[in-house]
Parts: sequence; C-alpha cells; structure tokens
Amino acid sequence: MITLTGVELLSGAVPACTAVTAAAAALFLLIRRRRRWWMAAGTAFLAAALLAAGTGWVLVHAAGVSAQELPLPVTVWMGLAYWAVLLAGLNLAGSSRRRRILAPVAMAALILVAALQVNIYYAAYRTLGDMTGASTAAIGALPQAARAVPRHHARAGVRPEDRPGGLDLGEAAGAPRGRDD
Repeated sequence: MITLTGVELLSGAVPACTAVTAAAAALFLLIRRRRRWWMAAGTAFLAAALLAAGTGWVLVHAAGVSAQELPLPVTVWMGLAYWAVLLAGLNLAGSSRRRRILAPVAMAALILVAALQVNIYYAAYRTLGDMTGASTAAIGALPQAARAVPRHHARAGVRPEDRPGGLDLGEAAGAPRGRDD
C-alpha cells in the first residue's frame, strides 16, 4: 500500500512541482483580453499588499500571535495568497464558463503554494505525515521511568524517591538536584 505520509515538503519534487503549478495558475489569472484588465489587476495587487501588511500588523500587535514582526518573505507570500483571491474574484465577472470554473482552482493552487513556501521558510513540517499528524503514530510509548507522576502523589507531597519506580523526572533529564532538607 502506498502512503503519502513520507512525502518531503521542504525539498525535492513537491516544492518544484508546486512552483511550476503556481506560475501556470498566476498566468491564467493574470492574462485577460479585456481592455481595462491591467488596471483592475494592479488595484487588486495594491489591495492585496495592504491586506498582507495589515494582517501582519494584526497578528503581531493586536492578536499577539508573534512577539516579532513577520519576516518579509512571509508577508510577501501572504500577499500573493490575497492577490490570488482577488484575481479569482475578478475573473468570475463577465468571463466564459471555462474561466469561471478554472479561476477558483488556480486560486486554490496559489494559496497552497503560498502556504507551502511559508512552511519552507519556518521549516515547520518536514513531511506530509508531520503536517497531518500521521507521523505521531510511529512514535513508541514512553518508557516507564519517563511517565508522568500521578496527581495524587504530586498533591500529597510524596518525595521522588518514595514514588513508584523511585525516579525523579528532573534527575532523569539531567537537571541538577535541589537540596534535601
């Protein structure tokens, strides 16, 4: 059985293929024959840039999600995702049936690429299994010594050496022992 959990997201074929797909999707959304199309696409670009900058400010200053300003590449990829949404919306108006069907597909492709590029920047998820949580199934159970102490022992003030197993978790992790009074 073939599983996709081992597919590498940070390097290899996935980033390369998604970059080619993104270029094709961007060209599809950008190339139109209407006379004033470039004015609408330029306005959408400015709106997307403002949305990305505003979202970055809200994430850092209002929501407190990050203690630091978002890096410029992350803000640029976020702006590309917003631009894809705006361009897809503009492509829906007064277009052929084929373009109305393919515009949301191209938008989704660009959003996926932007999310993948942000993941590559932060190196958050190495594989598809890491992203979906399927990789955690391969992690074995903790050894008996590393399991958490039952709550009733912690509340009752039971000393580590009197606990079942007699192992202090801090000592097992290499932490210095405190004074025994």
